[in-house]
Formats: sequence, C-alpha cells, structure tokens
Amino acid sequence: MDICLATSTLGALADSTRLRLLSVLAEGSLSVTELSSCLTLSQPRVSHHLGILLRARLVRVRREGVRAYYSCESRGEAARVARSALATLEDRSVRDDCLRAARFVADRKAERREFFAAMAETWPANLASWIDLDTYRGAVARFLPRGASVADLGCGTGWLLPTLASVAARVIGVDHAPEVLAQARRQAQEAGLTCCEFRLGELEHLPLREHEVEVVFVGLVLHSMPDPQAALDEAARICTPGGALLVIEPLAHSIERARDELGALWLGFTEAEMIQWVTSAGFIVTASETFVPPNGLHLLAVRADRKSTLPIRPS
Repeated sequence: MDICLATSTLGALADSTRLRLLSVLAEGSLSVTELSSCLTLSQPRVSHHLGILLRARLVRVRREGVRAYYSCESRGEAARVARSALATLEDRSVRDDCLRAARFVADRKAERREFFAAMAETWPANLASWIDLDTYRGAVARFLPRGASVADLGCGTGWLLPTLASVAARVIGVDHAPEVLAQARRQAQEAGLTCCEFRLGELEHLPLREHEVEVVFVGLVLHSMPDPQAALDEAARICTPGGALLVIEPLAHSIERARDELGALWLGFTEAEMIQWVTSAGFIVTASETFVPPNGLHLLAVRADRKSTLPIRPS
C-alpha cells in the first residue's frame, strides 16, 4: 500500500462513526435512509461520513436516479486493512447497529420473495410485455455451450427450461421463492424434461458445491438484486475452472415503472459495468453483444470463461 492510500485509509478508520458504518455495511448494501435508521444519526451526518469512506475506497455506491445504495468495498489493500480493524471491534452498540441492518437486508429479501411469488402465475406474460422472448431464447441457445451441466440462477417459473434442456446435458434450477420453484418443477415434469433438477436458495449463497457445474447461466435476475457482484462471485465458486458464464440482462434504460412491474432495483446495466463485475468475480470475458429486438428492452449478453484461480475472497 502506498503512503497516500495508507494515510487516507487510516484517517478514514480513525473515527468511531465511520467504523460503525463499515460494520453495518458488512451486513449488506443499504441506502442513506436505512443507514441513518440503523445508527440513529441524521442523514446529513451519515452522508458526510460516507463521502470520506468513498474517497478512501472503503465503500462503493450504486446510483439509480435519486436512489443510491452503499456497500463495503471487498477488494484491495484498503478493504483488507478495514476488515482487520473491524475484526477487533467489541462493542454492544455496534452489535445493535448490525442487528438493525440485518433486519433491513432480511426484510428486503422477504419483499423480493413475496413479489415474485405473487407474480408466479402471470410472470411469462408479464415478462413478454417487456422482453422480446424469441430474441432472448435465441441468445441463450447461441451463447450456451452444448452438452454441459448448467446452473440456471434465478430460474423463476421455468418458462426457459425447454431452451436450456435443448442444449444442456443437465440443468440445475435455483430460485429463492418456494412457490416459484414448485411451478418450475411442474413445468419440467409436464414437458418431460428429465435432465432438470431444482434447489431452493439465495443467489448470494448458492445451494451448490464448489465446482459443481460446467456452465452458469444468469438471465434477467441481476437487475432485481441489491448486490449483483455477490451473485457473480458465487457463480464463480460453483463453476469448474475453465467453465463458462453467460449473463443476459436488460441494457441500461430509464423506464421507472420497471421497478414495480419487474421488481427491478437497477434499471439495466451498461456493458462496461457488467464486464467489470464479471471480471472482478474471476472470469475472462470472451464475447459481449447487445440485442435490439423489434420490441421491448434492449438486452446485453456477456459470455466469459472462469479462470483457473479466483480472486482472494474477504473472510
């Protein structure tokens, strides 16, 4: 660590409020409003300290219009120093802060599950009003390797399973909503797709072993997650070295009603930021393409190969 970064890092950590903020953000990404509630501090005071942490590269921010979510920076020398400092904290008030933050994160996950469970019966029709499904299916079929074992992260109701099963030897569908996963299982049984199996779990903590599949498919799901990087890091963990990743997401747009109708936290992604996340997770991007269908949102597809070794994960 050079002396300028060391000075900035140590200066940022030399404040109890900023240590409390970092401890809370270790629970998950949060807004200024949520952080203010967790720490029982005013929003201007929280914003002031977040600015210092941002300049010290100890937190990162994702902005969408007037919304912004902050999270701990997980990589780099400054982040490693911060983790060491936080590991020594023994303070009841900090534990209380973290409990409040954990409740915010858990409530957000529960809302997400409830949203998609309520949409289960009408989801394909709802999605068709936003995405050109033929364009989407064609991109999946063209980019996915043939004859591999595939994990479909956020498989939803299973409407894409026939396309995946047509190119994969084995498909493991993962979703966090039991009602949605039950419908996907019924779809597979009715279609006679014997190569499909299903597992209940969060994409940030996948119910798959390390190196269990050769290909990971992440389609139209990252835009509804508070921390897309966490899901991509998990994708790298379950993918065999030399295996592949395919991500297809809406390209960045400005249609606010997507938040209510698609459960979107992010209004799509730029090609540059998606490539950055994929690369940071430990993949090498081999292809990137945007699709402009006759109707619906534009799509971004990124295909990548998993490196033989992964970046060091924070403990």
